[in-house]
Amino acid sequence: MNKTKFTKGDWEMSLDIGGKTLIHSDGETICGGIDCKHQGNNFDVHNVEAEANAHLIVASPEMYRELSELAEWLKYREDYKAWSERVNNLLASARGEK
Repeated sequence: MNKTKFTKGDWEMSLDIGGKTLIHSDGETICGGIDCKHQGNNFDVHNVEAEANAHLIVASPEMYRELSELAEWLKYREDYKAWSERVNNLLASARGEK
């Protein structure tokens, strides 16, 4: 498996004072400025989509780890060769290799 270059650890999401979403890990800001500002439970379509995107970004490291484990299992299963290629291509894309 190729070495990953992205920030290690679990990622978390929080709001800054202006209501912008920050993605961080171990106190280090990974990205910020995602506009998820809302009032109460009222989101407009853009903000709902931005918040959903932020949740997807936060889940990315765990999804990558799980897919990596699946790739390890699949490489020993000849009957799942097509799936193995698909998972490995997806992991390579996440590493910026495709």
